Amino acid sequence: MKSFFDLFPRRVNRRSGSKRAEDPAASTSPLNLRKDLAKFLPRIVPYLLPYWGLTLITVVAYGLMILIGLLEPWPLKILIDSALENHPLPSLVKNLTGSLLDSRIAILVFAVLAQLGLTVLANGIGVVSGYAQTKLELGMALDFRGDLFDHAQRLSLAYHDRRSSGMIIYIINSLGGTVPSLAMTVLPLAQSVITLI
Repeated sequence: MKSFFDLFPRRVNRRSGSKRAEDPAASTSPLNLRKDLAKFLPRIVPYLLPYWGLTLITVVAYGLMILIGLLEPWPLKILIDSALENHPLPSLVKNLTGSLLDSRIAILVFAVLAQLGLTVLANGIGVVSGYAQTKLELGMALDFRGDLFDHAQRLSLAYHDRRSSGMIIYIINSLGGTVPSLAMTVLPLAQSVITLI
């Protein structure tokens, strides 16, 4: 039976003492990366399900950060076009503010306060998102490490005689955080792609 620990290749074969022939280009080609992601991403979903609330908060926070990122240039546009130049205010701003922005000073104050408000809102959402993402990542890592430990306990004594216990402990402690890290890279990547589009 192939165990989880056999997924990590060893460079030296203990029985023959010879090194494996490895092709570094083959292991990092884009085709292999896509196959690996398609293979391992569905295995992350069971670790996300117990934390669906934190996942929802993180996704909504990233969506709001995308929206705020798209709105941030507008106060500067209003400042340059309407306060420093003689262009009329955009119709949406004119309808919302009415006759409050008749002078250049009022437009200037509005643009500065709008930029300040967007920055404070973006930073507040960033704090909430960081808290939810950290709690989600640590909870997933704890669950994954627990599953790895349970799996190591179920393995036969013969398996433990052949493998060093230090390597098993290293895999559980050090590599147990890779699953949540992989899941956490999806949202920033999606945010960047949506903002670019």
